[in-house]
Amino acid sequence: MATLFYNVRAYLGPSSFARAVLVDGETICAVGSDALSMVPPGAERVDGQGASLVPGFCDSHLHLKGWGARLHRINVYGVKSIDELVEKARSELERLNPPGGTLVFGSGWNQEEFTGMAEKDRRYPDRHDLDRVSLDHGIVLNRICGHTACCNTFALKLAGISASGLPQKGRVDLDKSGGPSGVFHGKAIDTLRNLTVPYTDAQNREQLSSALAYAASQGLSSAISQDVYDNNYRPVLDAYRQVLDKTPLRVTLQCSYTGRRQLEEFARLGYVSGVNLGHPLLTMGGIKLYADGSLGSRTALLNEPYADAPLTRGLPAMSREELSAAALYADRLGFQVLIHAIGDAGAANALTALEGLTVKGRNPRRHGIIHVEVAGRDLLSRMAGQDILVLTQPAFLAHDVYILEERLGKERAARALPLKSLYELGVRTSYGSDCPVESLNPLEGIQAALLRQDISKAFPEGGFFPEEAVDLETALDAFTLGGAYAAGDEQRGRIQKGSRADMVLLDRDIFSIPRNEIKNAKVLCTLVGGKTVYRV
Repeated sequence: MATLFYNVRAYLGPSSFARAVLVDGETICAVGSDALSMVPPGAERVDGQGASLVPGFCDSHLHLKGWGARLHRINVYGVKSIDELVEKARSELERLNPPGGTLVFGSGWNQEEFTGMAEKDRRYPDRHDLDRVSLDHGIVLNRICGHTACCNTFALKLAGISASGLPQKGRVDLDKSGGPSGVFHGKAIDTLRNLTVPYTDAQNREQLSSALAYAASQGLSSAISQDVYDNNYRPVLDAYRQVLDKTPLRVTLQCSYTGRRQLEEFARLGYVSGVNLGHPLLTMGGIKLYADGSLGSRTALLNEPYADAPLTRGLPAMSREELSAAALYADRLGFQVLIHAIGDAGAANALTALEGLTVKGRNPRRHGIIHVEVAGRDLLSRMAGQDILVLTQPAFLAHDVYILEERLGKERAARALPLKSLYELGVRTSYGSDCPVESLNPLEGIQAALLRQDISKAFPEGGFFPEEAVDLETALDAFTLGGAYAAGDEQRGRIQKGSRADMVLLDRDIFSIPRNEIKNAKVLCTLVGGKTVYRV
């Protein structure tokens, strides 16, 4: 059945709007006066009452299964002290009620948010703190960024980690006795992750079903989601194939790189980038490599030392040579290559690897760099020249405005999250959330891009280096058309005749309200291919 959206402010592109949009089946068949003149008998009519109708949002980098996995993990997001972390973890452990002797994972803490102690005294939780949670279970809690983790003594024993048996990669902090403190950074965390008991099929379905329903309620019609790690691709694919019929969002699957054998197996199965994965809404996306970690855990790789830790420049997750070799192999097998890089040295290593895959500035596989939180204009110009994609997250400002100058000093902090520079230099850019690291709500990400603030507290007043702010249309395009391009599907991302009918109706006109109120807009309905997947 056809549907007419009328009395709306439909965003068609920069400085272009229409008052009506007609959808027939999966496709937008008319906009503006044509839509009003072509309405067939019996069409559903939706009065938007002057509110915004925008393309369906696409989050170009998040972890849907990671968000849903909080149902079956210890959730310590938002804790404000180590004591509160211990108390919350105990409560969560009681909720989960796992068998004794097992390893239990969780995530969400951020030492920068711990109150009641001076900045210089803020520390990571260690094994002694987590021993207060349980002595009968192994407890592993990831920092919010996922690049630092802490564990209790029982978990160290389960992993066989001691002063004489430390992981070969990454870093493990030592205590005063010379033994492991229970704090792991970078690739060292893999030693603990390898002990994870796989989720059941029912748990996988429950996690994804919950995440997809929530995403639709926030206006997402599509997502590029990093859900494949190690060898979990079979249960993840099976779960998606079953739950996408219930909540039909378009999902492009990112896969974390674990070695050449993994790539060869995917290629043998035909799971190369861009192919369908057994459901019309599920597509194979890119292979994700890692250049570094995060600023919050001081594992992002910088050209110069950290301002607040002058003995370190961060941790490389892979060397420049390893990145280049892995990227080349993945490209030859038919994969889009995406590289996590937050620091400027990490981004430079990532760009060097990807420049080996482009041809005279052409980038047909749409290789890209995820995050690019610290980068000068010269580096960004090189990205533009090679048509490298950047998948960045304005929502990072919610936490990082409080630490960027401390970590980097003022001069480098001014180059952090260079949203305006990316736009001015012509870098193909898409926005995302890295959820559950930050809020999945795209409107919050858009407002952060406009105001460059922790929008929950309107801090800092006037914005964090506001010269790197963008306007509403630029941010909206990055959350719609930019994500569609990153996913290799330009049949969506715009409200125009012939495009897929992926759209979101909001409860107000976001183009006329104050910028600091955009986050308060509510999603009234979300359409994917003309089908309503969420409605108030």
